[in-house]
Amino acid sequence: MYIIDENTLHFKANELLNAYEKYKGPKKIAYSVKANFIPSILRSFMKDGITFDLH
Repeated sequence: MYIIDENTLHFKANELLNAYEKYKGPKKIAYSVKANFIPSILRSFMKDGITFDLH
């Protein structure tokens, strides 16, 4: 059983996005769907603008 806190997902996603705020070029963060494909997690990341690696 996994217990996943959506607020923690949002916090960590934003922490990662903010880590690159000084980068001057285009940036995109992609989550590997192979790592965990639970729909609620994917929806949570979609709210934060995270894209997905589907390879």
